[in-house]
Amino acid sequence: MTPAHRALRRLILAFAVLTLIGVGAYWFVLLRDLDTQVETEAAHLGEHAEYRALAAAESLDATLRQLDAVLTGARQDWIDEAGDFDALAQAALRALPPGLAIQLFVIGTDGLLKWSSLGPAPANRLGDRDYFRRLAAAVDDPLEISEPVIGRLTGRWSIQFARRIERHGRFAGVVALSVSPERWARDIEKYAPSDGDSLALFRPDGAYLLRMPDPERHYGQRVPADRPFLGGDPNQHVYTTAAVVDGLVRTYAWRRLDAGPIVVAGIGYEAALAPARAFAQRQILQAVLGTGLLLACAIVLRVLMRRADQATRALAESAERQRAVLSSMAEGVMILAPGGRIEYANAAACRELGLPSERELYHPADTVELDMLRPDGSPMPVEDYPSRRSALSGADFDNELLGRRAADGSVRWFTITTRALHRERSRAPYMVLMTFRDITALRSAEAEARLSQTVFEAAAEGILVTDGEHRIIAANPAFERLSGHRLDELCGQTPQLLTADLPQPVTWAEVLDALATHDGWEGEGLIRRADARALAVLIHVTVLRDGAGRPWRHVALFSDITQRKRREDEAWQRAHYDVLTGLPNRRLLDERLQRALALAEPGRHELAVLFVDLDRFKPVNDVHGHALGDALLERVARRLEAAVREEDTVARYGGDEFVVAMLMPPGAPAAETVAVKLVEQLARPYRLDGRTLEIGASIGIAVQRAGDDAQTLLARADAAMYRAKQAHCGVWRDP
Repeated sequence: MTPAHRALRRLILAFAVLTLIGVGAYWFVLLRDLDTQVETEAAHLGEHAEYRALAAAESLDATLRQLDAVLTGARQDWIDEAGDFDALAQAALRALPPGLAIQLFVIGTDGLLKWSSLGPAPANRLGDRDYFRRLAAAVDDPLEISEPVIGRLTGRWSIQFARRIERHGRFAGVVALSVSPERWARDIEKYAPSDGDSLALFRPDGAYLLRMPDPERHYGQRVPADRPFLGGDPNQHVYTTAAVVDGLVRTYAWRRLDAGPIVVAGIGYEAALAPARAFAQRQILQAVLGTGLLLACAIVLRVLMRRADQATRALAESAERQRAVLSSMAEGVMILAPGGRIEYANAAACRELGLPSERELYHPADTVELDMLRPDGSPMPVEDYPSRRSALSGADFDNELLGRRAADGSVRWFTITTRALHRERSRAPYMVLMTFRDITALRSAEAEARLSQTVFEAAAEGILVTDGEHRIIAANPAFERLSGHRLDELCGQTPQLLTADLPQPVTWAEVLDALATHDGWEGEGLIRRADARALAVLIHVTVLRDGAGRPWRHVALFSDITQRKRREDEAWQRAHYDVLTGLPNRRLLDERLQRALALAEPGRHELAVLFVDLDRFKPVNDVHGHALGDALLERVARRLEAAVREEDTVARYGGDEFVVAMLMPPGAPAAETVAVKLVEQLARPYRLDGRTLEIGASIGIAVQRAGDDAQTLLARADAAMYRAKQAHCGVWRDP
């Protein structure tokens, strides 16, 4: 057997092995891609659920706004005591979708039903409803949404939408709208179109308001507290879990409405993935048939390859001549066989791609495989290589961008041009001539520039850039939204434009001094928006210097902290003032007493404390109710404030007890005079809710002694008050 025949046998064997490897690789890629497709479909369920939740949220939010408009309109008509209130209310109800509203009704301050759109209001006490109690105690104007309940009059499931009624700044009742959850649920049925899908509307505490399918099954139910939309990550709007009620696994997405309720859309996991799995089965069947066809073709090709021995030798001679010419080129040049095997690579290609030398690569038995990357950095399948596409289609490709990961983990990027080498009577796959050049440095520079611009434009914080003279030269979209100013309005100005007319904790001159001597500055301040609103912001400034150390750019990051500041102020107010009367509470009283004791100068001022306890107040609560009692306490607080000086402190100590603290000249009878005046003022009749009420007051007086602290002074005033109450004398001064 000649060497040529032995080489041919080895070639045939190699071809058979490569065919088997190719079939195996094909099946591996096929099964992997099918699994990936199913996984991708599963991953897309979250997007579908988000779209469905968003669409349902828009529909439900529109209905909520319509319901709230009816409520607020009815409330205003009630407050205005419109003579045609009943007609106005009925007209507003007719504007709602048919069957949605059950009734519109008004509850008085005593918790009794005052008016109903269903007709004359029967005796029905609703003061025990949660929404009534919350609105009665509210200090703002929230929209209350109840859990579904069975109406005492209608006997139907209903959801109550309610708002607080106020007259002259005081609680005057509740206006409420009963909505049929069964009718409302039909409006969202289209958002749960398939078996296994669901759509639900929850209160913020997890109670079901609406749910499709099976709405009535869920009335009065709550979801587990560990659901993400009840307090988890506010940025995580998609999750997958098994439902408690039916055990079905669903992918859920949620949206919180402005009014507080949460819309949750669920897509059944198994039903949604069934088409993808059926498609995978069909693809496998087709692959079985294709593999059989491929093996048949391989047998035919084996026969043909036996006849190609002479042509192969001629091709080798031609390749040798080509290598002699191409090896001297500076650009990478490669010649690839139809199957993708590297037939030739010049010195530049070997150097750039880390291939063996030209002499080593020349041996026909050698095979070198390269793992290439797409422009986005993901692995590129062999069938998508430009060289492979040229080989299969005969087309030419110019300046295709590909990457290759080096042994050290870095990625080198190349532009690749391919040409299919057509020969007489040749057909695909073709041999391919491929040339390339390294553009890694250029791509890195472009990527860094794009990244910097993307970060600048997408940053959530406002970014303002000034030159070395503090003139504004750039602002990102977040800063334009924050300030309300467009960049063209700001360019050439200094940041002082935004702060000039507002009080600042640090002056502009102090900020400039800090930036001149340091590489940055951080602090809080106020800026004026284009719409004249003031915002509290946290500002962080970084100084960028040139090669000589001179300021070149100033980059300022602005974070809106207005809401945080407002919450801090509100928290301080709640911690130091009585909710009912608005007077200082015990905590603030103690602070003021300690401060007054520290300020009192012996011989010039002394601190007097008047401990006020209301007489005959408990019968008011017992006979007329706590609402009237609370209103009476508010009147008492106003009379106390009106009877003393502005610099004196009037505090609610607790229940029906009040404390008045004042700095007085030593030895003066002013404290007794004020106490008598307070007793007289508090004894005047009170006209509340059509009733005339009379109460009295007992006042104990304690004047500062050496060594007294706030608690000692209060204790002596309290004891004096009890002496006054026992003696029925109105006022008693601790000796």
